[in-house]
Amino acid sequence: MGLFSGRAVGVDEGRARAERARGKAAQAGIDVRGALAVGHMVDGGASVYLLVFADRLELVSTGQIGLRTGAGRSTIPLERVGGVSARDGLLRGILMIDVGGTTVEFTTHRAAAAYLRAVISERLGKPAPPADLLRNLEELHRAGVLSDEEYQAKRAGLL
Repeated sequence: MGLFSGRAVGVDEGRARAERARGKAAQAGIDVRGALAVGHMVDGGASVYLLVFADRLELVSTGQIGLRTGAGRSTIPLERVGGVSARDGLLRGILMIDVGGTTVEFTTHRAAAAYLRAVISERLGKPAPPADLLRNLEELHRAGVLSDEEYQAKRAGLL
């Protein structure tokens, strides 16, 4: 559910937020060509972008506002990613990426976190966790995309 709207956050909203993050990154001078999805967060006054490519993830920091300290780029090859999940925090979504036993956390909008998780999971060739699939199914049902009968049939198939 959206925090204040009372409505479910869906894939379209996540995709839209990722596109806005792509625009912000491009305005900041970050090369986003070829990125499948882009996420944005602010960490200690620094804008940090997560770029999802077909073969790698890149974390790009523009440095603190008004300063270039802390600016840099880290690359994570997808073969080093052991898994990815997303959970809802109090106000934001938290994308958790397992890299060789270490968890990299990326805090962004809830819909964007779910969307980025789905894109990364697809690149890893791993299906989304059943809880996420059920949640997405519920969102489609609430939005009127699935009838009651379709929802019940799909839900039963997942369980």
